[in-house]
Amino acid sequence: MSKLKFCFLCLCVIKLVFATKMHDNEVIFDRPSDLTLSMTYIDSVVTAGQPYERDLYLGKDTKTEYGVIFKAGRKKSKPVADYFIDATGGKMANHLGTDKPKELNFVVKTKLYANNVEVNGDFYIAQGSYAAGSNDWWMGCSASCLRADNKNLMVTTGNLESGNEVAYKIGAGLFSSNHKFKVDKLVGGTNQLVFSYGYGVESISMEEIPDTRPLTVRDVRIRGNVVDISYWILSSTTILKDFKALVTKLPSPGFFGSLQGWYPLPDYAFFYIETRLYINNSPVVNYLDETKIAPVYLTYSSGNGYDVAKQWFLGTSGMLGHNSYTDFIMVETQNKDVYCLSPGGYNRAAFIVSRCGI
Repeated sequence: MSKLKFCFLCLCVIKLVFATKMHDNEVIFDRPSDLTLSMTYIDSVVTAGQPYERDLYLGKDTKTEYGVIFKAGRKKSKPVADYFIDATGGKMANHLGTDKPKELNFVVKTKLYANNVEVNGDFYIAQGSYAAGSNDWWMGCSASCLRADNKNLMVTTGNLESGNEVAYKIGAGLFSSNHKFKVDKLVGGTNQLVFSYGYGVESISMEEIPDTRPLTVRDVRIRGNVVDISYWILSSTTILKDFKALVTKLPSPGFFGSLQGWYPLPDYAFFYIETRLYINNSPVVNYLDETKIAPVYLTYSSGNGYDVAKQWFLGTSGMLGHNSYTDFIMVETQNKDVYCLSPGGYNRAAFIVSRCGI
């Protein structure tokens, strides 16, 4: 045998051995000290020909960290990724915020427990790789996921209707590595907004625009002129700041407050929703193009550092203008009627809708 053939054979053997090597693959969940986590093995899928063990092992276990180890080879393939996508229905996340994996090394189907209570549905952990061959972890869930935004999952225990629901956000921490996820327990609340009938107004209704709901909104229930929004926040005193996507859609100079009139766009808010507003059965339109229905944004906040009570804010690209005393804003509907929306006085949860000039 020539030296060249011998060297080639050696390389093939080394590659084969490396490709089928068993690894201790550990994923770690950072958690608050008052939250216990545990995970049990159900099933797994790995790339064909790779070694693996049908079980999970306890990894790092401290007051603020919980790790699990899955022993398997690290060769990625498309069938494993396809299984993961189908099993989770696309409800998945990883630290890169990637939409969907093209190839994965393995997928493990598990049951996740938070404070000894089973998380609703099945929970999946999976491993793949990205640039430079670095391994990264994915997570996903079936019925347990209420929201997913590529970097975060919202999972629950209990039941909303029974009043014992507890929500958790699992996502990539700001400084976490590619084998770590961060778990936060969320606190929920519900706020109600009412659009009151003024002069010349016989009907008011709203509808939420599909597929625009942010991760923190739990439920939206609209009954004519009344809107109830259930939401989650990280704690009772923490309010969300992620309004970058919303800011680009809003008119200048900002939102109109339900309590004291005009304010700049809030830096801090509990949630927002994107809706269509109908007055006398006609939708609010963009005044620059009356053929286009204008989205109406609702958010609940304490404003931009002002010492004011928490209140609702409204903004829309359909705004015609507002008066110099910031007592009202004007909008136009598709049937070319102009209406004034004014604060509900000392009622922080109301806007009054009237025909302008009446």
